[in-house]
Amino acid sequence: MLSEGETSHTRVARQLLGYKKTVFDTRDITLRSACEILHCAIAPFRMTLWRFCGFWPSTLRQAQGRLLDLRRFAFDAFQYDVAAMGLVVVKVGGSEGINYEAVAKDAAALWKSGQKLIIVHGGSSETNKIAEVLGHPAQFLTHPGGMTSRLTDRRTLEIFEMIYCGLVNKRIVELFQREGVNAVGLSGLDGRIFEGKRKDAVKYVENGKIKIHRGDFTGSVEKVNVALLQTLLDSGYLPVLTPPAVSYQGDAINTDGDTAAAMLATAFGAEALLLLSNIPGLLANFPDEASLIPEIPAARLNHPQYMAVAQGRMKKKVLGAVEAVQGGVGRVVFGDARLEEPIRRALAGGGTVVH
Repeated sequence: MLSEGETSHTRVARQLLGYKKTVFDTRDITLRSACEILHCAIAPFRMTLWRFCGFWPSTLRQAQGRLLDLRRFAFDAFQYDVAAMGLVVVKVGGSEGINYEAVAKDAAALWKSGQKLIIVHGGSSETNKIAEVLGHPAQFLTHPGGMTSRLTDRRTLEIFEMIYCGLVNKRIVELFQREGVNAVGLSGLDGRIFEGKRKDAVKYVENGKIKIHRGDFTGSVEKVNVALLQTLLDSGYLPVLTPPAVSYQGDAINTDGDTAAAMLATAFGAEALLLLSNIPGLLANFPDEASLIPEIPAARLNHPQYMAVAQGRMKKKVLGAVEAVQGGVGRVVFGDARLEEPIRRALAGGGTVVH
């Protein structure tokens, strides 16, 4: 029997989720409340699957697929009002395998339905290839904490700008224009969108010894030009952003795109920050995709089951995600940019959710 204000679709979704006494009204429910309800109902089951079915990858993969189908069914059944949802920041990685066409198509559909978005992208794979061809191959430094960064001298910075600000940025803007979305491609250098301090010296580890590299054009984002970006959004333009950032002295600086996106999401108090890459999320046994960790409670970040498995750049991503949540971002999701509808999948909880 249907409750007052309830449709057959929401009744099925309600029954599947076990909310027998709750009335859902598709005229009032928003994307955020829908996702929160689904997350609360499903997350414990997903964690149980990960803990007890991890030794049977095929079983876990099938179960996770069924859960994603359930979330997508209920997600669609609610017919949410995206105009009622806050800003979503989408960071698209630059590694091999990213389906930029799918990202642009999904983002365009959401944009046209009223959802406010800001896109941030990388370009590491293309940069490495071009740098090799130009006779200036990429070099990376391993820092004392185990994280790595690109050694960025002036020539590397020029190649970086050519690929990130030119090739990749304009390729993505073109994809949006084809979808009928008036996107504007900018770097963090333009209008001081991303601003921060240039590092005078960078510590790194070589042959077990800590050394110092000077003259690097790197830094961290400390300020975001919210006013400029808000002007673009209010005027109907979709911002497509990329590093580099700009130092307080006016130098272009290479900066981590995930960290920049997290700072951006925090500055706007975004509803969600989506970090899309060529893996489905944080994996307990990399590269086994069946070992996906479904959630990370920010308060339990230091628990061994999370940080112990976050290696290399993923450790920095996880730390940045937790800082974003603690800074007021609704949630952060590590999602898969190789799939169709990657943004909607991530918003529906597909991947690793930091909350």
